[in-house]
This record gives sequence, C-alpha cells and structure tokens, in this order.
Amino acid sequence: MAKQQKNIKRFIFDRLVDRENICGLEKQRSQINKLVKQRQNIVLYAKRNYGKTSLVKNVIMDDFRQKYKKPFIFFVDLMGVKDIDSIKFRLKSGLENSIKEAFPIKNFANMIGDFLSNLKLSVSFESSEFSPTISLESLEYVDSEATIEEIFVSLDNISAKFPTLIVLDEFQDISLIDEAESLFRNAFQQMESVPIIILGSKKHMLRDIFAMPSSPLANFGHDVGIEEIEYSKYHKYIAERFTQKKLKITESNAQFLQNIMQRQPEAINLLCFEIYQGNQGKTIDKQIILRALDQLLDQRNKRFEVMLYSFSKAEEKILIAIAKNDWITKPQSKDFSAQVDLTPRAIKMNIDKLIDKAMLEIEDGSIADARYSLSDPLLKLYLQRFR
Repeated sequence: MAKQQKNIKRFIFDRLVDRENICGLEKQRSQINKLVKQRQNIVLYAKRNYGKTSLVKNVIMDDFRQKYKKPFIFFVDLMGVKDIDSIKFRLKSGLENSIKEAFPIKNFANMIGDFLSNLKLSVSFESSEFSPTISLESLEYVDSEATIEEIFVSLDNISAKFPTLIVLDEFQDISLIDEAESLFRNAFQQMESVPIIILGSKKHMLRDIFAMPSSPLANFGHDVGIEEIEYSKYHKYIAERFTQKKLKITESNAQFLQNIMQRQPEAINLLCFEIYQGNQGKTIDKQIILRALDQLLDQRNKRFEVMLYSFSKAEEKILIAIAKNDWITKPQSKDFSAQVDLTPRAIKMNIDKLIDKAMLEIEDGSIADARYSLSDPLLKLYLQRFR
C-alpha cells in the first residue's frame, strides 16, 4: 500500500522529490550513471530548487544500490560550513551514518573495523530500539576529531572491497574557508577508482573552484548541468497531474505559469498544487493562475515580512530594486546607484552578502554583463506588488 502511495503523480515541493515525480532530467540521469559506471568524477550544477539533490539522492544513489549487492554510499551536505572543524564534523557524521546504513547491525563492527586505518570505531546500542550509535575518533591524535585525510583514507580502504560512491552536496561553500580546497584536493587524489559526485547551486563559486587555473581543484571532474526544463515537457508533467481532478491546461497557459515562476521547478510545483487544491473539472486559464498566485502570496505575507525584517535597510533596498527590474546587470552603475541611493562600494558589499545568503543568484554571462536576480520567484513577485 505504501509503495502505491509513493508512485502517485503529485506536485512535490519543500522536500526531496521522488523518482516518479521528477520532471525532465532523463538526460542528466543517463550522463551521471554512465560516468559513475566509468568511475569518473562529476560536478553537477543547478540553480537552487532545480532538483539536483532529488535526482542524486532518489535516483542516482538508488540506481547505484540496485546495481550492486553490497554498495557503500557516502553522502554529505556541506551547505553553510563555517570552518575546517565544521567540515570535519560533517564528514565524520556522514561516515558514521554511511557505516550504519551499509552494514548489518549484528556484525558490521567487525566487517568495517579493518578499513578504518587511522580511526577508532566505537559502537553502542540503545536498549530500547537496538539501534547502533557510531563514533569515530583519530588514533593518531588521541581524543581528537578525525581529519579530512583520515576519513578519505578510510573511504578508499572501504572501496577496495565494496562498490563505493561519494556524494558531496553544496560543495561550493568550502571556497569561503581558507585551505579547504587544498585539503580536499589531497583527499581526492587518493580516490583513484571511486566516483565522486559534487553538487552545487552557485555556479560562479563552482567556476572559481574548478575552472580557474590557480585553483587546487582546477579541471576536476566532468561537468553536468541542469538548465530550464523544456516548456512542452513541463506542460505534459502538469497536465498528467491535473487530470486526477479533471483539470485541463493549454500549452500556452502552462508556459505562462512556468514563466511567472521563473521556470523554477519547486516554485512551479507549489503554484500548480495551489491550483490543484482549489479547482475541479475546469480548464485552467490565466485568471485562475493569477488568482492562485495571489493566494500563495497572501499565505506567505508574514513569512516574507519576517525575512525582510532580518535584512539591513541597504540589503532590502537592493532586493526591492532588483525585483522591480526583474533582474539587473552592472549593479555598480550610476543608474542603479541612484536608484538605491547607495555608493557602488556599498552596493557590491551588500550584493555579496545577499549572494552568500542565497537570496540572489548570478546567471550566466561574463563578469561585465552577468545578470543578478532574486533566487525566490515568489519573493520577487511579493516585492513587486507590495513594495
């Protein structure tokens, strides 16, 4: 029964999307699985809320599990890491969780111990649930956290016996930490036959990590990108789900819906769900779409106001100005400086902060004509209407 529920075609948002409900990423799935089979490294880029983590966690990792009898998958989310210690903590926790998931409860301590060359494995069980609690410490430095190198040495040892896949999400955040890129380069160099998938949502930061000749990780891996999904594919996806309530939508109106949501899959699904919940047996036109959008903005009014209250006046001015323009180039120009009543230096400083907070994103283009836009299409529409 649970399996049937999982396979229902739904509009999913605010969480990972299951395989059945991911739209239009067949090409990327094929590319990544081919590279993983060849034990190649991959850098997967997509804007926030474009489905990259759902694709990897719910499709690629699942495909890997299905292909091998005893797979070992190491997954770590590096979003928001602040320093080397926080990176080490995330990696250590990821290894502990991966060990717990991969090996049978009764004998995994004996099975895995030989592979942790410089790490001490401690295992305890909660009597109520018989659930193992795993702790790893460095043997070289007593009572200290495992180092990045020690963790990857252990992963390399594990990979000698078990098919292994390494996945590092939101990897670009390490670029803000001194020496982190060099430490990961040293760690990756010892993983000669283990595929590593790196995910990121800030392309300009990933470019600096992997494309700049001076970077320690220059030329690492094969690039795979997720761009806007074709209008026709998303129309078919929407129409399939709408039929469950006898709703119809033309391709032109589906395109209109996709455009007002900046073609962002999560935002599209959110608006489609609002339409789905409030209608039955209708042909969805622009009026219905805009009415549902108004309802969404009204529902999120307090959330957006609390968010805006947390920003400085300068940051809020910049967000509003970019929203009103849809997007901008040359934010330090005289025209934009006059619009927000800030100096070019103050504009640059605050835009950098907003990018770090994932409120703004930089679209493709040279440094001179890169486009800056709001990451959240609903926030952009809210600012356009209420500021």
